[in-house]
Amino acid sequence: MGAVKMSIRDEFRTWQKNHPNFVTPDLLEFKTIGKHVVELSEGEGLAREKIYGVTLLSREKENDFSTRVGYMSGVSSAFFELNKAKSHFNKVIDAVQKCRLYEKEEDKFIDCLKKYV
Repeated sequence: MGAVKMSIRDEFRTWQKNHPNFVTPDLLEFKTIGKHVVELSEGEGLAREKIYGVTLLSREKENDFSTRVGYMSGVSSAFFELNKAKSHFNKVIDAVQKCRLYEKEEDKFIDCLKKYV
């Protein structure tokens, strides 16, 4: 019998534990949409102030995620207020859902994200 394949949610949870964001390492919540993951996380700044991050990642291959699309589209961002971070988190989720039809064409997907976020 072959190994049981993990869901993208389980893969991301495992991957994120081993690759936490440097500034915002503590995962608050995330949403998977196709091969994409929108992450909301928190951490502390140099003055011990709370910082929240919204990151868009793409599953590149099994157990491997990249922040490239979030970075290239400009949708990944940091916030100092949780309510603003959650609002942006939901906006990115909506944009990824609207743009999914372009997910196989990275340039078009990125342009679409820029349009909606």
